[in-house]
Amino acid sequence: MIKIKAEDIRKEFPNKSGDTRVEALGGVNLDIKEGEFFAITDPSGCGKSTFVEIVAGLIKPTSGSIYIDGKPVNGPDHNRSIVFQGYALFPWRTVIGNVGYGLEEKGYHKSAKDLPGKKIAVHTLGGHAEYVTREYLARNNILKDDVQLIVMSHHEEVLRQGQVDVVAPVGAQIDQMEANGGVRVLFTDYDIIGNQTHCGLFMSEKFIRENPEVVKKFVEAN
Repeated sequence: MIKIKAEDIRKEFPNKSGDTRVEALGGVNLDIKEGEFFAITDPSGCGKSTFVEIVAGLIKPTSGSIYIDGKPVNGPDHNRSIVFQGYALFPWRTVIGNVGYGLEEKGYHKSAKDLPGKKIAVHTLGGHAEYVTREYLARNNILKDDVQLIVMSHHEEVLRQGQVDVVAPVGAQIDQMEANGGVRVLFTDYDIIGNQTHCGLFMSEKFIRENPEVVKKFVEAN
């Protein structure tokens, strides 16, 4: 799947006198796949930063088009971030913490009222995370069809990449995401069901084969 597509990107800047124009980019065409590590290397002044700023929507190309997830880039958006090399960074933050700073300041998804129409990632449907999420929504008068629950793994990655709006992580993932910064906690399972004891229940393959309806009811109830 193509994540970023550049079609004949050209960018010109006027010189100091304004009587001529300097070409920074002379027709860039490329496709960057989702999950691909992509680097642009060349001498200083070749247009690398200009191209990145066009992808981010900070400046417009003189001609050509940029697409992210098939949608044209017409300006800045919260699903794209730039980590600068200079003094725009907070030196005490991690890279992820610097990337997430803008979202913290904007205060995305401060409460349940911000969630209708959003995508929420859970590890599995019918499990603990889905129940807690559904209960939180119900207590805040949000119908189940007002949000889209999606089964996905690697919650921190998909959240920071903008593939989903909210995630319901479990276990150590929660502490790790908070430590990395740039995320906001809306609710916890303790807010919903109070103090609890986590446990695991294992079923043998033989039991599952012989009691499919019992297993189905257990999963649905869980």
